[in-house]
Amino acid sequence: MRDKKKKQAYDKWYREQNRERILVQMREYRRNHPEKASTWANQNPAKMKAIAKRFSQTERALDIKLRHLWGITLEEYNAKVVQQGGVCAICKRPESRVHPKSGSVHRLSVDHDHLTGKLRGLLCGTCNRALGLLNDDIEFVHGMVDYLQAYDLHD
Repeated sequence: MRDKKKKQAYDKWYREQNRERILVQMREYRRNHPEKASTWANQNPAKMKAIAKRFSQTERALDIKLRHLWGITLEEYNAKVVQQGGVCAICKRPESRVHPKSGSVHRLSVDHDHLTGKLRGLLCGTCNRALGLLNDDIEFVHGMVDYLQAYDLHD
């Protein structure tokens, strides 16, 4: 019994230390051996879709997604939301995009520097897309500001 617990602890430690490498190996194996995919899952696609949908709506799923994509926990994400007052770091407005199927308001998007991967803040969908379209180019943004100021007709 003691040896079994040691092995389980070691296996857990090993999986945590080699998570990315194991995920890559698993994806590659599934891609190369589609015939060995779970037969139950293949025979029950509707049930699998329902299970996936239920799981994707849980906080655990969001925590896993945040850890996988950004290396932060749901707790860290929520702390950032509180730090920003629940609003976008750029426009200072809450997220307004609504999910078409569930009708729920989307969460703020995690913004990051595409060169370094370093996280910057949380943005609404509109600001996140705009920043992406601008390629994070500060000179381009300054050019847009100059243009808008030159043609400001609101005065």
